[in-house]
Amino acid sequence: MATYHRASVGPHWRGIRAHLGAERSRRGTVMLDRDVDGLLAGLHRTIRWTPPVLRIDCDPSMDGDFVLDGRGLVLKPSFFLRTPAVMHDARDAAECILIYPAPVGPDQGPGVWAAGPPAGALGNLLGRTRASVLTAIADGVTTTGALAGRLDISAAAVSQHTAVLREAGLITTRRHHGNVLHNPTETGLTLLSRPNR
Repeated sequence: MATYHRASVGPHWRGIRAHLGAERSRRGTVMLDRDVDGLLAGLHRTIRWTPPVLRIDCDPSMDGDFVLDGRGLVLKPSFFLRTPAVMHDARDAAECILIYPAPVGPDQGPGVWAAGPPAGALGNLLGRTRASVLTAIADGVTTTGALAGRLDISAAAVSQHTAVLREAGLITTRRHHGNVLHNPTETGLTLLSRPNR
């Protein structure tokens, strides 16, 4: 298993972790904008939220009701699962974990599977780190903290690079409930040869 991981997953682990970080950030923004109802309603096509019941179509062998009765529900995005799964310890149901698929769109896939920073002319033009910041933002990594984690640089360095990218008209930045969110502009997407959103 370790050999398989090194060969097929390990080289892409940073991109996978960054994708999951971006998914958590996105879900946090949804919760801030639309409350818990909006968050639960949009997790996955097989998850339906009709307050106070959360119906999850997953493994048929797990058919039944699980009453939280005041216990927490932990949401965990998964890169590899394609259908939701529920985990809980029947002997000690202190918390229930709902693992849901983190979707990988066509614009995000290249960033997850690409090994290393952007190469070629873009890296030469902008500098490799700044090109990596722009690429990560286009992949959906929108917060300064998530960018720092994906690129393994400090938040202060991210702020310096995003300031330059913003001045050049390649990204926009806005505050949202205490978070700083970065998004690519049409010019930034064009520079990356990405379709405009």
